[in-house]
Amino acid sequence: MPNYPVAVSQSSHPPSVNAKVAWPPVHTIPWHPLPQFGLRRLAEKAAWIERYRQLGDARFEELDGVVEELKRKEKVRDAVDC
Repeated sequence: MPNYPVAVSQSSHPPSVNAKVAWPPVHTIPWHPLPQFGLRRLAEKAAWIERYRQLGDARFEELDGVVEELKRKEKVRDAVDC
């Protein structure tokens, strides 16, 4: 038998013993809503994401230019080899 109080439904004693014992109430954890993010903090996060998206776009555009230049050089080399 456990040496700590348990809920009545969890007790291993017969119902007649449970009725005579003053079991402590079972406490529940109160429900708390999720934390609220302020609009300013949300706007700061959105601005940070937008800056990094723009940075990524600029890098991919630069990479596209490099790829196009390599393709152009390959075409010129292939034309000279023929």
